[in-house]
Amino acid sequence: MQQIRIFDWEGVIPSPKYLAYRNKMEFSFGDEQKDGDLALGMHKKGSHYDIVNVFECKIVDSDFTKILELTLNFFKERKVSYFHKNSHIGFFKTFAYQKKRVYRRDFSLFGNYKQFRFCRGSKFIT
Repeated sequence: MQQIRIFDWEGVIPSPKYLAYRNKMEFSFGDEQKDGDLALGMHKKGSHYDIVNVFECKIVDSDFTKILELTLNFFKERKVSYFHKNSHIGFFKTFAYQKKRVYRRDFSLFGNYKQFRFCRGSKFIT
């Protein structure tokens, strides 16, 4: 039987970084209002459908917001539709981005973590 070690709890130590501290985010495709323009961002508070573009997000660094804006513009220019929850028609549902530090350099990477989820009918293709 193992003994439980007793230690003095020193509390939570706050991070010195309070801005741009996230290294991974998942964003949703949708529209800002019903039948509105394509949006890529976070869900509006209290809504499962409306999406708010978050180009001024302060919890991620500027790489995230640049890639988010470029991705949105890429699909807007090509008139690609997002996945509509009610009709199950469309292509993109989520976009995830992760920034990793490799060999002491910042390296931006589209990871295998749900980078894009394509949908045809009611079947997801990852």
